Amino acid sequence: MRRIVSLLEHPLNVRSTLGRGSRFSIEVPLADPNKIHSGAATIEQKVPNLIGGKLIMVIDDEESVRLGMQSLLESWGCKCITAMDSDQALASINGRVPDFIIADLRLRGDRNGIDAIRELRAKLGEIPAVLISGDTATEQLRKVSAAGLTMMHKPLKAVRLRALLNHEFAKKQRA
Repeated sequence: MRRIVSLLEHPLNVRSTLGRGSRFSIEVPLADPNKIHSGAATIEQKVPNLIGGKLIMVIDDEESVRLGMQSLLESWGCKCITAMDSDQALASINGRVPDFIIADLRLRGDRNGIDAIRELRAKLGEIPAVLISGDTATEQLRKVSAAGLTMMHKPLKAVRLRALLNHEFAKKQRA
């Protein structure tokens, strides 16, 4: 810690009470508001937004998950259709073809995301897709792999999902 404090040239303070513990603090000067630089703006400038305007289909049997995913995707500039299964997905597309499908592996009853993706692809064409699941059982992973799909594990990190989507649309751009 001393090395970091010395590199930053900030004073280090230590307060210790026997039997109770120690408290460390570093004094950091206030920043000049005129010189503050937004890291988010820098990231946006360096990483192209290839997902803005894309239509993403989200299939999950839990409404709260659908709403959360829709909110996240729309905050990235995507358009979003949500459904609890493939039947509802097909009924809600109104002639549009999604650019990407995000489906939960386990849906209500005996339904699953693998079959939902297959059904949508059979009717709409080869749409890129990813499965989301908290299930790490070897048998489930084999099923996903046999279906030629990718699976992301819960808890899902937004940055990983965005990277996956950007990567998928970058591939399409190059093709």
